Amino acid sequence: MRAPAILRHGIVAGAILFFVSCSSLVDDVPDQPEFLSVNDDGSRFEGDAELYKQNAIAFYDAGDYYRARNQFKKILKTQPDDAVAKGGYAYCCYSIGFNEAAFGNFNGGAKNLIIAERTFESLYSGELPASTADGTGREWRNALGLAMTWRALASLDKMRSDSIDRVLGEGGARNGDKLLAEQKKRDLRRRDLNQKSLELFRRLATMEYAAPDAILNQGDLELIVGNTNASLRAYERYLSVARKNIENWDRRLEEWPEQYASDKYALEAQKAINGKRSAAVSKAVDVLTQVAEVHYAASNYADSLALLTEAAELNPRRVALNVPIAECYERLGEPKEALRHIEAYIKSNPEIDDNTRRAYRLRARVQSDLGS
Repeated sequence: MRAPAILRHGIVAGAILFFVSCSSLVDDVPDQPEFLSVNDDGSRFEGDAELYKQNAIAFYDAGDYYRARNQFKKILKTQPDDAVAKGGYAYCCYSIGFNEAAFGNFNGGAKNLIIAERTFESLYSGELPASTADGTGREWRNALGLAMTWRALASLDKMRSDSIDRVLGEGGARNGDKLLAEQKKRDLRRRDLNQKSLELFRRLATMEYAAPDAILNQGDLELIVGNTNASLRAYERYLSVARKNIENWDRRLEEWPEQYASDKYALEAQKAINGKRSAAVSKAVDVLTQVAEVHYAASNYADSLALLTEAAELNPRRVALNVPIAECYERLGEPKEALRHIEAYIKSNPEIDDNTRRAYRLRARVQSDLGS
């Protein structure tokens, strides 16, 4: 089983509506979907901050963080102290920086993440309310954005450090000493950023009705720094919320379309709910797999198998889960079940890749056990 994917990130769900309303921690579908007119950056809405804000929300929800950022910038030109626009702008810069770094544009990623960091720092006072339901909710949301940005900057330093490793490994680097010094600097900064973000995630996670993303990121970082038990507690706490969230979307899929007189609104509601459920399932499956890997590494194969089975039931299309499930069955002395899952994966995935090779090796071992 592969090593835990401890550098996984989760961009806060709910997009910019996250800044505008704090009525619920679980993303909600409005009683009657609003069909916003999404416009480009033309002059039609010149000077109208509220419509800029609506456009920014629509662009962000569609994953167009660049246009969303431009809409917030238009608001800030005339209303530089608008806290909602500042928060939205910071989250746009975070999302852009995170994605650019993930695609290898380290300089562009760093530039946008640093802008996000500075903006969040200007908004965050250092104090947190006792509950996420207190006040406007902006304080803890800005704190969450700051903690996530610190973590993203730490991951960027890790990617750059790994890049230096590759250059040095290839040999022939004329500036080896300089690269080693830069690598050391980045490694030290990465540890500092991870520790700062972990401390802030811990504070956010202790709040009443804590944001699920704060709990999830705490779990990731506790694992990174070696606090396995604390990590597992955070993950289980997150999964408890995620399971209820998925049940909620399942219930709404059954109930909500009947509440609409218009087929158009019913279809839009169903589409929105399906999207929310799909995102919740995807994230829950990732965490279940992560926790399963931790248990597998500790030789808790039965616990690992139970978590992987739950993940496969939530998302049957994630056929790659058959391979770690088969590994668990092998360790538990059930080669026939292991072979059944291996064959299911190989049949569904004709491509020869690393995971398929892993499955073939596992099949050879299991067949040998069955033949002995």
